[in-house]
Amino acid sequence: MKIYLAPMEGITNHIYRSALDAHFPGVDRYFTPFISATANLNKKQDRDVNPQNNIGMDLIPQLMAHTVDAVLHLQALLQERYGYSEINLNQGCPSATVISKDHGSGFLRDVERMDRYFEELFDRADFPVSVKTRIGVESEEEWDAILEVYRRYPFSEIIIHPRTTRDQYQGKPRLEQFARALEVLDASRICYNGDVYTIEDYQAIKAQFPQVDKVMIGRGILKNPMLVSEIKAFEAGEKYALNHEDWMALAAMMQQIRDVMQHTFSGDAHVLAHLKELWGYLAGLFPDAKKEIKSLKKSRKLAEYDAVVRLLFSDK
Repeated sequence: MKIYLAPMEGITNHIYRSALDAHFPGVDRYFTPFISATANLNKKQDRDVNPQNNIGMDLIPQLMAHTVDAVLHLQALLQERYGYSEINLNQGCPSATVISKDHGSGFLRDVERMDRYFEELFDRADFPVSVKTRIGVESEEEWDAILEVYRRYPFSEIIIHPRTTRDQYQGKPRLEQFARALEVLDASRICYNGDVYTIEDYQAIKAQFPQVDKVMIGRGILKNPMLVSEIKAFEAGEKYALNHEDWMALAAMMQQIRDVMQHTFSGDAHVLAHLKELWGYLAGLFPDAKKEIKSLKKSRKLAEYDAVVRLLFSDK
């Protein structure tokens, strides 16, 4: 089974990806948070896709654009500047700001337009194109028509999060609709995405859909980077037991993120805002440290943050 890290805007940037890859190797493919297709890359986007900041990783730029011309322009720029030969299209983001512009999963509203878009894209593109999608905007009843469009085009991969835009991240993934995709599309091109938080979640998806050999995980890895090690051990037929080395690897990962952010961003407040967001996910690994987590969230200086983090890992 291949493991993909889901792109999450403002979180899974090159700083996070590099630290995860260094301390919890095992992610097979990474995706950039979406890049809106404009005339050029801004400094943040350029830094994020630069291969020097993503050494040793299989990284796919994710694009979001209204027109095929914009996609082709940005792909050509990425290939010329950095050698990227494949792109991923974002048709899964459920953010209200994004879908109000018919971007992300909002693009699923008009299936006929989507069909015309892909017809033009695949007629003109000479590079692999994958897509990350939801199953509809308002209702799962939209899924069959959307699937029929995907069936007609040679996507390299179709990453399916079986929720609608309206669902956001609430309720359970609609697994019967994911199963429907396996009836219509080539299973070798399909990647599952959605609510894999634990090794048990992973095992359940694998048991239910044994023909699927790719899974994309986002919040599950943010909450527990050690999940990558658990899955790899399971796939190798080995028993996994959380140990001191794992905790030290997590401490080293967070230290690397902290240090790179300090040199990348301006001022403690900016760095701390990013670090606190990451700890909002990691807090569940420290159920008996609610007081320390609260102190971390209140820290205003990196020195205060560092002292709390040392305390959190002192008994691991």
